[in-house]
Amino acid sequence: MRNSYKNIPINTSKNTHEVIFDLINTPKRWPYCDIPSGAGAFVQRLLDNYRNVTAIDIENILGN
Repeated sequence: MRNSYKNIPINTSKNTHEVIFDLINTPKRWPYCDIPSGAGAFVQRLLDNYRNVTAIDIENILGN
């Protein structure tokens, strides 16, 4: 199981990011919001594929 994307840790069940990314079938210009974004592995995957992404995670809000 791959546990990182471009050295960013993935903290979810096996293949979740891959399956969800494959299910996204919308124009690339549409905005996306990843909640909770964690370390940002899925956000980076979206950005790498020309997606407009907003990342939100409780740690970002708390400043940790």
